[in-house]
Amino acid sequence: MTTKFFVALCATGFLSGPRAQCKKMWLPTRRWSTAFYLLMIIVVFVVALLKQNVFLVLFLLAIEIIAGAWYSISYIPFGRKIVLSFLRATGVCFPCFYVSDNVQECYAKNVKSSSSGSSTFGGSSSNNNTIFGGNTKSNSSSSGGLFGGGKK
Repeated sequence: MTTKFFVALCATGFLSGPRAQCKKMWLPTRRWSTAFYLLMIIVVFVVALLKQNVFLVLFLLAIEIIAGAWYSISYIPFGRKIVLSFLRATGVCFPCFYVSDNVQECYAKNVKSSSSGSSTFGGSSSNNNTIFGGNTKSNSSSSGGLFGGGKK
């Protein structure tokens, strides 16, 4: 299954050209999702070759599939935002959003309390970043995030 994902990446690189594919893969909006996806391809491959526990391999494979889906969604305009809105509305990943919202509140408090306009995280008060790359409380289009859901 891992080789299938690798072949899919090579196939899209063949269609658009390797240089263009690499440029698109490492754009700031999908840099983290690309790195995580490629890392999961390698990890699953190595763990499967080492013949570890089958359940560990299946668990890592599930994570790889989710990472591949997130990476693929990054090519659809507003795709990540739509998926995050759906997950938030259905409550499927409630603990994730609960933690994300709490982190954002603490981050906002730290930014407001600092006198220079930047926090210990290196951000400024004009950013409204979330962990997953979505924008939870503002309609600003300049949101970023750990998984790169900012401007496209």
